Amino acid sequence: MKRVISRIFLRTACFLIISVILRPAIAYPANPEWINFTSKEIIRSICDAGEDVWIGGTGLTKLHKATGDMEVYTRANSGLPHNRVFKLAQDPDGNLWIGTYEGGAAKFDGDTWTVYNTENSGLPNDVVYCFAFDQQKNVLIGTKKGLAKFDGKNWTVYNRDNSPLPDNYIRTLYIDSSGSVWIGTKISDPNPEISGLVKFDGTNWTVYDKNEPEYYVDHVCALAIDLDGSLWKGTFGRGLARLTGETWTTYTEFNSGLPNNTIYDISIDTQGNKWIATAAGLACFDGTEWIVYDINNSQLPDSIIFDIEIDESGGMWLGTCFGGLAKFRDNDWTIYDTGNSELPGNGINSIKVANNEDLWISTGGGGLARYNSTGWLIYNDKNSGLPHNGIADVAIDKNENLWIGTEICGLVHFDGTTWTEYNRDNSDIPDNWVGSIVIDSQDNKWIGVPYNSYVFYSGLAKFDGTTWTVYNTTNSGLPDNDIRALALDNNDHLWIGTGNGLAQFDGENWTTYTPENSILPGYYIQAIAIDRCGGKWIGTSNGLVNFNGDNWIIYRTDNSGIPFNFVYALAIDSQDNKWIGTYHGLAKFDNKNWTVFNTSNSGLPHNYIDALAADSNDNIWIGTDGGGLAVYREGGVILFGDTAVRYKTDISTPRDFFLFQNYPNPFNAHTSIPFALPRAAHVTLTVYDVLGRCVDTILHKTLATGNYRIPFDASHLSSGVYIYRLTVGNEVESRKFILEK
Repeated sequence: MKRVISRIFLRTACFLIISVILRPAIAYPANPEWINFTSKEIIRSICDAGEDVWIGGTGLTKLHKATGDMEVYTRANSGLPHNRVFKLAQDPDGNLWIGTYEGGAAKFDGDTWTVYNTENSGLPNDVVYCFAFDQQKNVLIGTKKGLAKFDGKNWTVYNRDNSPLPDNYIRTLYIDSSGSVWIGTKISDPNPEISGLVKFDGTNWTVYDKNEPEYYVDHVCALAIDLDGSLWKGTFGRGLARLTGETWTTYTEFNSGLPNNTIYDISIDTQGNKWIATAAGLACFDGTEWIVYDINNSQLPDSIIFDIEIDESGGMWLGTCFGGLAKFRDNDWTIYDTGNSELPGNGINSIKVANNEDLWISTGGGGLARYNSTGWLIYNDKNSGLPHNGIADVAIDKNENLWIGTEICGLVHFDGTTWTEYNRDNSDIPDNWVGSIVIDSQDNKWIGVPYNSYVFYSGLAKFDGTTWTVYNTTNSGLPDNDIRALALDNNDHLWIGTGNGLAQFDGENWTTYTPENSILPGYYIQAIAIDRCGGKWIGTSNGLVNFNGDNWIIYRTDNSGIPFNFVYALAIDSQDNKWIGTYHGLAKFDNKNWTVFNTSNSGLPHNYIDALAADSNDNIWIGTDGGGLAVYREGGVILFGDTAVRYKTDISTPRDFFLFQNYPNPFNAHTSIPFALPRAAHVTLTVYDVLGRCVDTILHKTLATGNYRIPFDASHLSSGVYIYRLTVGNEVESRKFILEK
């Protein structure tokens, strides 16, 4: 919380928008089934907690000020209900309150997570924007559907139906020294008689009238009260205003030194200076002079500032949109990387697995990332030949060269040394937004250009390395020029998903499927996958379709376990399980049963799934729309085929030596054995038959502290019951497994 004036507990916390879902604490195994990877880029909220600073963005981070040590909490390793954290605040008893976008509010006392949402409490909506704590220690919670007050037992909700609130969208809260609550709303249903600012003293409501233009505003983002008792109000797009008594004074980029009219946060330091977080830098106003800090005149990592926190020593902590966390004090800047990985962006557009098991991740603004057993390698417009950091898709050709589709700068080829760009100025590519790429057995590159506001000429293109051939509705059987998805079947035929149906092209002939000439349930085709029998799985705007060339099977929410009818991503693993990405979570379909994963029942960091891929270990890689990257494997993740893989589980070093049950069990030939190692030690993992004879030694080496999962190939053994034993120094643990061939 902002420790700026002596009335610390009166200072509120509130801020920008993000999505989330919350749940009770979960005990995670040593080798997790879920791992989340988050980027440092966006910091939406900061909360000073004495020796530590809490940072909310994509995940939650606790930073120890003295040492710089960090503990990262994600959806996969804690009770955090969602990786997109919107707001943080500390109550008078020292508990941390976490606001999320779609999951409600969580309270964390350092050990226990308590989650409040619409299903288990009186919270009116699971989108939580802000908190405040009154003199009776009640917590006030601003949501998208009203203001809630919680006294620890009972809930009271204020909304437009039962109070003079001008709107239910509560964006920010502030409690003044008299105990009155100042409420900033965003007017989602504009009314010419009302504004976005309200005062409530517990009995009476004061709604500030729009008819007075000096303080007319629809969207109040930030509130603060200075040492003289004046109210400061930050708005979205209309600047800054001060209320002294009944007099308003407005400051904009046109009549003052304010660098931008969009204000995200306001803090008052002990000298009475106003610190203003804007969309174009950090501003300091002492009542007379303005000082502005931005990326051009300071070490500020990004000019879009979302949150300001001033600690008790006067250090200023800044949360930025693209630059992570910064600390500013006495003209010294410190920049912190608060993510749990080097993932360059939390919006994932595509994921591709190369033949060598390298994972290639296309992000919506952070460039292209490669992840493998050696770590992360990032390509962006500053360190490579990439012309733009918005990457829509990537494909790998037979020579392991990369073909990269950018969002506004065309197609890029990278052979490991040289970068070559193809755009409308130097090639016949139809447009510079390349949304999808596949490469056929003849090494032709097929490029899909989607329709959007940045694209002039959408369509399909084939590039053989020399010649471009462009297909559109005027010269081919394409049903639409809006190309959303591409896939190659077992015969090297191209399947094309468009904004107006599905097309197949065998190199000569076109076949088109639309709702008019087939039972295709939707026009919009976002994803296509081919199973091992050659069946086509098609993600449409109105359900999932399986097409074997003759028969169509449609899966919708009304006849199957699919959680949402609009399918955005598809992947098929080696067991022929279908993985379906929707904006209501992830589904697994084994051709008979459905399993749904979402933020309330799994380690999924976000319910909006935009990309999926299955690797050779049947890890399912999941790219989300703002929640980062996740990987899931039932029984535990196995990365890159290592015989002993140590996982960074973010906050936990194993406390105890422990041998877990193998998975799967029973098994046919292949299984994995997880264990936790609390200290570096020499480890022996052996297998015995029921007569006590050693039949295999799986592992005999020194390992570092960590959580491990060891794959075991039992193809040389006969069916039966076996005992596997882990020896670490003088400690021994054993378990049974069953081999069934």
